[in-house]
Amino acid sequence: MILTPRSPGEPPFTIAKLNRTESGPTVTEIKRLHYDDYTVLKKACVRIDDFHATSDIYKIVQDNFAELDNLLHRIVRHRPPPEQEAVRRPVLRAVVNVASSFRMFADHLDRESKARLGEKYAAQVKTALSREYDASLSYRLCYELRNHAAHVGFPSLRTQVRSALKDDARLSSVAHTDESGVWVGILVEINKEKLLSDGRLKAAVRDEVRSLEGALELVGHLRNAVDGLERVHARYDDARAAVLAPDLSRLVDSIPPECVDKEEDVRLYEPPEPTGTGEGNFRVSYTRYPMTRLRAYWQMR
Repeated sequence: MILTPRSPGEPPFTIAKLNRTESGPTVTEIKRLHYDDYTVLKKACVRIDDFHATSDIYKIVQDNFAELDNLLHRIVRHRPPPEQEAVRRPVLRAVVNVASSFRMFADHLDRESKARLGEKYAAQVKTALSREYDASLSYRLCYELRNHAAHVGFPSLRTQVRSALKDDARLSSVAHTDESGVWVGILVEINKEKLLSDGRLKAAVRDEVRSLEGALELVGHLRNAVDGLERVHARYDDARAAVLAPDLSRLVDSIPPECVDKEEDVRLYEPPEPTGTGEGNFRVSYTRYPMTRLRAYWQMR
């Protein structure tokens, strides 16, 4: 019924679920719609997907930091300890990935909030971004590193595996006890002089880096920065949930509860159109319901 044209006067749009069986997929109609109702539901689907694209960018930040963390743990456990030159490039690549995705998400979130959340919620997200930036040198440093890498090349890194005290904060986050009982950790340090020579680096950040004693250990700063970004994303997540609540409610109410509970493959189908390849051949366009997000909302409602 969905894959054939409708009779004059019939609602041309359809909500239906796709069932996959051993004999092939089948489509079960749930409800027919006129254009106005279809448009409202389609816009809701598109808006929800667009909003959640921002969280996909945030997950890239998390994934990149996890890859850096895993790489450092593998280096620490490698016996004999690898030569610095052998690990320099993999560590540099992982660090650049974290810094680049961090800056991309922070900048995107600021623009996204202004465009989609409305003045009230955009202001809350902006406040969260500003709070983390102002409160943490780690956050400010990570935010600046991406542009530093683009402008003058990333500062040279020194990666050193060595024995450590368990209370050495620079090492303990990526450390373990080796087979001889020695606590072994890793340092990833930035060449401060090269960093400070970057004329584009914000003056306040440059002054803070210059005032630090000793080498600038990087991993701890990146970890703190990503933790700060997590708090910002949580604030955005709350605002997004409030803004999308009407769309989520509208979509949930348009289909049977069991479809939501089982996260069935529900779609909005447009009227069939001739393919031009022969009589009786049609194509059907559709928009997929965001069922995982609908189920999460339905369970909380």
